[in-house]
Amino acid sequence: MVVLALEAAGLSISISSRKWMVLIFYTQISNMMAAVSALSLAVFGQPEWVTILRYLSTCMLVMTFL
Repeated sequence: MVVLALEAAGLSISISSRKWMVLIFYTQISNMMAAVSALSLAVFGQPEWVTILRYLSTCMLVMTFL
């Protein structure tokens, strides 16, 4: 739940200044994917598709640092 709160705060700051241009940055897309996977886990639990979504978002976040 902390991840969701921090992602929402960061995303609202980014969107307010850049609008749709926020989608051109890979870092922003990976952060949004992390938020979607955290929300999916909180709402749906741990079915297989949420596990795959979480794996994808983790890979995207790791690639941000390389």
